[in-house]
Amino acid sequence: MHNQKLHLSQPGLDYHQRRFSILRTKCQAIVDKDVEDLAIGIVGNALRADIKSHYNPITNHCYALVDVTKNFGYNWPKTPNNYRSLALYDAQTRDILLSASQEGDAKSGNDFRGNNIFSTYEKVSDQIHILMTQEDE
Repeated sequence: MHNQKLHLSQPGLDYHQRRFSILRTKCQAIVDKDVEDLAIGIVGNALRADIKSHYNPITNHCYALVDVTKNFGYNWPKTPNNYRSLALYDAQTRDILLSASQEGDAKSGNDFRGNNIFSTYEKVSDQIHILMTQEDE
């Protein structure tokens, strides 16, 4: 994490806005470091990875989303055009929480947060969307 001081006394923001801003900044720094350290988001030439961070104030967690799709600039016929793999991590522990994949006609989903890990691509994608977009405390 970056060694920068973050202060709760930023002008124009109330305490909760400042706290949220600090936690979001820290979350982004954690995910940026994981990408820099090659801990997440490594794919081969036929794929491309988009990595996003999100501090969710409702769950009080920092999440990292790795969204992998086909690299159309690389000619690899074994990768279907609709290839997509989603993985949601707890950025602080690097535990994978949710994963969904689509490859051709095959779709699957896994929810590693409970005892029944098998799910559907749609349910897992919806859960990932919710966790990555929640903003209200």
